Amino acid sequence: MMKNLRYSISLQLTLNDYKVVTADNGKQGIIHTKLHQPDLILCEANLPHFDGYRVLAELKKDKTTRNIPFMFISASTDPAKFRGE
Repeated sequence: MMKNLRYSISLQLTLNDYKVVTADNGKQGIIHTKLHQPDLILCEANLPHFDGYRVLAELKKDKTTRNIPFMFISASTDPAKFRGE
């Protein structure tokens, strides 16, 4: 499901002339962020092994990535899977 969501969002942004870089997991996302310095990060909240909350925490530790706008997205419709539930 996450792969489909990532593909759909990536396709829509690309068709609207945005440059898009995707990652298969949180660790890759951190590496890509440091390499590409994006204007915005869209991150799945419920990633396996290295969830979106951990990705955000790691990026906030680095002065080169801490101020990049970060938005959580999720393919899940189960409210129990969100932090604080």
